[in-house]
Amino acid sequence: MGGHGVVYVGNPGDVAGNRTSKRGYLRSQRLGGTWANIPTFKELGVSGLDEEIMWRGFTIKKGIPEEARKFYHDLIEKVSKDPQWRKYIEDEGADSVFYKEDKFIALAKEDLKDFAEVLKELATPKPK
Repeated sequence: MGGHGVVYVGNPGDVAGNRTSKRGYLRSQRLGGTWANIPTFKELGVSGLDEEIMWRGFTIKKGIPEEARKFYHDLIEKVSKDPQWRKYIEDEGADSVFYKEDKFIALAKEDLKDFAEVLKELATPKPK
């Protein structure tokens, strides 16, 4: 991003000049193809990022009829398994993962808790 930083946490395709949206992991093993020569954080000596997910999700209004909720759930699950979609995502250096509601909500809540702890730590003045 302008050559001003040493790290970018995003999707591999983003830094390759492709402006389309991606999904992905910070992985403990190297990606393949175009990305095979790029070291992982672990290889660079950074621990704790082995299974981090850059999640995306959809929300629907509370009280939506069950048939509508099921329609969207099934549609998104179907797309996530589509071979053309999977190839597109893999070619961009990412993984497509579909989590059902309970697992996704638990993941989001855990991430929000972790983020709050980190932000609180960052906001606490350090002794000089």
